[in-house]
Amino acid sequence: MESYRYAARRLTQNQTLHIIRIFKPGERLIFKRNPRYWKKDEKGNQFPYREKLVAEFVPPGNSTASLLKFQKGEIESYSLHGIDMAALLPDAEQKGYDIWNKQKDNITHA
Repeated sequence: MESYRYAARRLTQNQTLHIIRIFKPGERLIFKRNPRYWKKDEKGNQFPYREKLVAEFVPPGNSTASLLKFQKGEIESYSLHGIDMAALLPDAEQKGYDIWNKQKDNITHA
């Protein structure tokens, strides 16, 4: 009979899309694709499609650094601040990104 610890680890490995590969506190977190993930799409291709995900940490209160990284294409998403709209709206169509505005229960696309 397999141990509880081994069974829990095996179960977790089969249920997560990505596995932590590298963790640098305060800097970045790199995930690799989980080859044991159970789910497949309708064509039989195993999820997840991406081989790697990178999460970079930006110190709180430093939204300028995040905005610059987003504008350079170094990060894929950015938590928009109202003051940033003037900088982001003109380039949205050319650079291929969408800006979403959520106010309580109403979500609109800019």
